[in-house]
Amino acid sequence: MLPMGDDNKEITEQDMEKLTDQRMLAERHLMKYCFLKLFCLGSIYMLEVK
Repeated sequence: MLPMGDDNKEITEQDMEKLTDQRMLAERHLMKYCFLKLFCLGSIYMLEVK
């Protein structure tokens, strides 16, 4: 097998913090998307009920 270069370096505390920040941003983005989708569906439903 060929050496993988930088892939073999150990994961540092800083790398873990970066991953955590990215995960938090992704979760926030997903929650915002879900909220907007539910809000839009609710608005359409309310318009149809009237």
